[in-house]
Amino acid sequence: VHLVMKTNLHFTSPLGPGLVLENGRERGACGLLSLSPFSGCESAIAKMEDGVFSVTKGDEVVFAISGPACGDANANANVNANANAEDCVDGLVIGEDGKITIGGKKRVKVLTRAQIDIKPWPFSEDVVLPRNML
Repeated sequence: VHLVMKTNLHFTSPLGPGLVLENGRERGACGLLSLSPFSGCESAIAKMEDGVFSVTKGDEVVFAISGPACGDANANANVNANANAEDCVDGLVIGEDGKITIGGKKRVKVLTRAQIDIKPWPFSEDVVLPRNML
């Protein structure tokens, strides 16, 4: 039971400073509550796939941003000199300063501006979200 609860807590916790959502991973707003028809929890999924971080509610994408894959030399040509290929994490990274990077790049492309409140889930309150994302 403890392991199940710990896994559920991880899966539903918001993304905050120092956390990574690797390519191919996802988190859900409701976790195990989504299995119960009586929970009242409005299900949402945050997913990182192929350089795109998206939040969906039902079948609708309500927020999406993208960045390069770590191996994409052209996209990473202007990346900060401190972020070399060995340091690049293929996914969404929230730095200790609360800033978001995808594929080592801080300038992410907004594909779908937030159509819902994206704090406190999928992002914690201390994540820096530029106005063009909201």
